[in-house]
Order: sequence, then C-alpha cells, then structure tokens
Amino acid sequence: MKKRWLGLGGFTLAVVALLALWAFLPSGPKHHPEMESGSSNNQIKTVTQSSTTNSSTTVRWNQGKDNQLAAFMAKWGAADKKTYAKYNGNSDLVTASGTSYPTGFSAAFVGMRSVSMGWTDTGSGNYDYNVVAVYNYNQPKDLGRTTYAFAFHEGKPVVLINQTMEGPDNWTVAKDTTLKSRFVEIVNGKLAVGN
Repeated sequence: MKKRWLGLGGFTLAVVALLALWAFLPSGPKHHPEMESGSSNNQIKTVTQSSTTNSSTTVRWNQGKDNQLAAFMAKWGAADKKTYAKYNGNSDLVTASGTSYPTGFSAAFVGMRSVSMGWTDTGSGNYDYNVVAVYNYNQPKDLGRTTYAFAFHEGKPVVLINQTMEGPDNWTVAKDTTLKSRFVEIVNGKLAVGN
C-alpha cells in the first residue's frame, strides 16, 4: 500500500511541476475566446459552413442571364446580317478554323499569353477566364470566323474575340463597346427586356 501511495504521489507531483513550468514559458497558456463557446470541432464546422455560404453567393451567371444574352446576340447579329451559333452546353461549337469550343479552350492564349480558360455555368471557377457563353459566326466559304467568349476574369465580366484561322488559338479583348456594355448590364441585372 505504501508503494502505491508513493507512485500516485510521485505522479501528481510530476503533473503539477509540468503545469507550473508550462505557465512560465514565453509561449505559455493563452486565452482563446473562440474555444470558450465549444469544442474546436464546432468552430471548424462554423468556418466550413460560412465558406460554403460565401461560395454560393458568387454565382455570377444563370439561365435568365444566358437567355438575355442570346436575345441580344440575335438582334446584334441581325443588324450586321450575321447569325451567330451559340454553344449549347452539350456538343462542341465548331468554327471555320476547325477549332471546337469549349474543348479548344485548353490551348488558349489571350494577347499571345498562355492562359487557362474553361467553361462554367455559373461564372465561377478556377480558370483565368471562366467562360459562360460562346458565340461563333463562320464567314461563307470558310473565309474566316468571328468567335466571342463571354467570360469572367478575376471576377469581372469580359468579352473576348477570336478570329484566328491558323497558328495559336489567340483571343483578345473585344473592342466593340456596345457588346461589352450589354454584357456588363446583363451580368449586373440592368438590361431592360427587349434591348
């Protein structure tokens, strides 16, 4: 019995000594208010739920906006007597150059700089350019093509144009101010129906 008492007393003494030493270390015990409300698992769940909620609010594009852009592109093309084919979300859109989209985005350049470009239904993604719509016009007798990619770059709407027939698949920022401003208006929900 005496040995047991010394073993328990020795253990208690060792624990007290370690706690005293820990309290005097420069990185000793600190007050963490976030730990008072519950276990660390609850805190992690809160952060995860918050992150999930935040990412769902970054939906920049939806079917309604896609329909508005389609209506605008039909009117805009008709003014120049051009009919633009729209990528339908299923089958690749084939251009006069032979490039197909969205598959062709994997070898894309913007301003002759290699970038990551890819299709997304929401406008959010991990690409440099998250494309939400593609429209193409092939000139008669395969003399050329004009392809527009409506995308988000660093969270901001951008319209890219590609008229490449040979060489690297190079996109540039479209210069047409009407096209760019209408896309921004649609993204921001400010385009009146029929415009």
